[in-house]
Amino acid sequence: MAEDITPDVISGASFSSSLRGFDKDEVQAFLAAVAQRVASLQDEAENAHLNLGERIGRLLQDAKDNSDEITERARNEAAQEREVAVQDATKTREEADAYSLDTRTQADEYSRETRAEADTYAEQTRQEASDAGTSIRADADSDARTTRQAAETEKTRRIQEADESVGQLVEKERQVRLRLAALGEQLGALSSEVRALGATPSESDPNDLTIEESVGG
Repeated sequence: MAEDITPDVISGASFSSSLRGFDKDEVQAFLAAVAQRVASLQDEAENAHLNLGERIGRLLQDAKDNSDEITERARNEAAQEREVAVQDATKTREEADAYSLDTRTQADEYSRETRAEADTYAEQTRQEASDAGTSIRADADSDARTTRQAAETEKTRRIQEADESVGQLVEKERQVRLRLAALGEQLGALSSEVRALGATPSESDPNDLTIEESVGG
């Protein structure tokens, strides 16, 4: 059927007669019971709908109340957390500043001590280097003087030896010249004696030299 089935439609329903149809009273009684049951169900559905609306309203109100409470509680907790965070940040910043100041102070003190030690070491090193340089220069000057003196002594000795050698050579040359001169005089005398004995140059070997020529050569 196209129309909505309501208790009135059910109770007012009519059917055509037939030879072998159902008992009309029984059908009417059944339809009345069905109509009553449908009416009851409709009432229950309407009541349930009303109750559901009320429950939904209450739930929404509770949700709103809870939401407001949760929001307020969240705001309070957030404010407390922000306050704690600000306090922690302030404390951390103060500690960092104090640590930084202490570190800078220690670094400055260490730097001053290190510079002082470096200056002392540098001064000691310069003094040691100066002393060592003075000692080295003194040793070098002494070695140089000793070397120069030894060189001068050796030079003088060698000059003296050279002079003595030259003198000896000159004397030997003079002795040789004297001997040659004496020998020449002796040869000249012998040559004169030979000529006096009658020896002529034509009878002698033309390749032979006279004693004077040999000595003179």
